[in-house]
Amino acid sequence: MKRFITVLPGILLIVFIVVFSKCIKEYSYEGGKGTSGYIFVGSPDSCTNPVISGNYYAGDTLDERNTITLLVDVIRPGTYLIQTNIADGITFSATGTFFDSGRQVLVLTGSGVPDTTGDFIIQIPGTNGCYFTIMVREAPKAVYTLAGEPQDCTNPIIKGEYVQNGGTTGLNTVTLNVSVTAPGTYNITTDTVDGISFSASGVFEATGDQQVVLEAAGDIGDIGFQELTVTAGASECSFIVPVTNNQPFATYVLESIGGKDSNPCAYAPLSSAAFKAGLSLNPKYDYFDVEVYVTDYGNYSVGTRPLNGMSFYGAGKFTTLGEQMIRLGGHGTPQITGTFPMMPEILGPSPIGGQICSVNIKVN
Repeated sequence: MKRFITVLPGILLIVFIVVFSKCIKEYSYEGGKGTSGYIFVGSPDSCTNPVISGNYYAGDTLDERNTITLLVDVIRPGTYLIQTNIADGITFSATGTFFDSGRQVLVLTGSGVPDTTGDFIIQIPGTNGCYFTIMVREAPKAVYTLAGEPQDCTNPIIKGEYVQNGGTTGLNTVTLNVSVTAPGTYNITTDTVDGISFSASGVFEATGDQQVVLEAAGDIGDIGFQELTVTAGASECSFIVPVTNNQPFATYVLESIGGKDSNPCAYAPLSSAAFKAGLSLNPKYDYFDVEVYVTDYGNYSVGTRPLNGMSFYGAGKFTTLGEQMIRLGGHGTPQITGTFPMMPEILGPSPIGGQICSVNIKVN
């Protein structure tokens, strides 16, 4: 009896050591220590039943939505780092750990930018790899309209400084409102007016009312309220960019002769009794002079917003103070006959008010 009690603990100890050692080995093995061994299903030919996710458009950067799901037979668990070849500017990769042997699902994520359209073979290198085909297509074009079309763009947000004979930078932008009815690529441009234009391109990911930022390019010419027309697909609208004189700015007001509604300018007789529809204005001969009151020396710029195809503006430097006249030359071509209230307005700061007044222009 005493011998049995003595032998049994020894046997139990041996069994415990063997089992514990086995558990340690299995944990180390299945815990992914070292590099794994695996074969892609379909190797060395076409991958078996690949699942391709995401859109593949020429010029459209791949992201986490662009994946390929493959089957792989894991022979030896462990870490893995898988990278395909590069085709048409794109590649797929995955990194991680296989914790168990046997058939498993592996997801590779794409990166890069497809260069051109077509069908491209993506190869997982090595004798245990396989290949799959990615179809790159032209991105669908968005369907959208500009808010305010076909008249003035609705609530454009113009940022940056626009100075006579100055350049543009990335700070010179206009934000426009659009209504998107179908997602896709967009390309929005303006015409070139006074040396500047705006443009933007990209992808609308969703439908609904959105904003898009157009960036300016070019060198600015003369002062004035420059009207640019935006073209986006089948819709158009227009917005105005105020171009000012250079600093230092003078301090002055536009003088008026009373009247709460129209606030008529104090101005000299027009250079012509009437302008003619369809006949282009020449600022040397088609103009009017408005009276201003100057309190600080400096540069000035005054202009009217386009109306009936015509506008008036002038710029210069005040070297004397007090009341004086400035000349606003005519630009553009009057479209139709009638009398039109042109509104001279200070371009730039107007710290003491008196920024705007009105002059009736008759077109025959």
